[in-house]
Amino acid sequence: YIGGTADPDRLHQKLLIIIDCDRSSAVSTTHMDMILERAVKTFHSSHHITPELILESVLESLNLSIPELISKKLTDTLHDLNILVALSDRGQIHFSILGEVQALLFQNNATSIVSEQNDEINPFKLFSHITSGVLNPGDSLLFTTNPLLDYIAEGKIKVLVTELPPRDALERLTALLSQVSREVTFAAVLIKFTTELDSLAIRSAASYPRATRAQQLEEKAFDISEE
Repeated sequence: YIGGTADPDRLHQKLLIIIDCDRSSAVSTTHMDMILERAVKTFHSSHHITPELILESVLESLNLSIPELISKKLTDTLHDLNILVALSDRGQIHFSILGEVQALLFQNNATSIVSEQNDEINPFKLFSHITSGVLNPGDSLLFTTNPLLDYIAEGKIKVLVTELPPRDALERLTALLSQVSREVTFAAVLIKFTTELDSLAIRSAASYPRATRAQQLEEKAFDISEE
């Protein structure tokens, strides 16, 4: 999901969400739709203007609602959920991850993983960390379920996301992943910061789908700005 708001003070903000789970999981598409609906509703109804506070309110809502939406009998299935909730605003990126979602940053001809792995899941505080940073012109940030590097070489991914507009890059990645077994599914969001002077496109984002403050949120910032 990628969506904005009609609020004139927040026109540049985009809410980015990936919700995915194992096909054999007891978590249904209805559960995932309800999680998405709650996140989008909170985003639109937020009275905050700053992206950090808006994201915190969305995460707080999900921390409270997901355990309610998924019955106690399905508590163990929380480990099957892979969720990204991110907010972008004119180069600023703030995100939180549950489960197996990776964030790959492509900057200055280098690739780095800027997401944290959640080894332990607290059902009462599913989203406990926020990672924040700033993209500079030419930088790209790729969120994806399942490590792409297991199926596509890092060099190939870097060439696609740095040399092509986001939608074209994801179309090429989709074509490459079509050769992977149907049992393996992917979901991804690619953000690239470009300028009007960039020959590729204006700043844009694309997604590739598969066939109040959160309690004591810990903010983790990564420095991705040029020296």
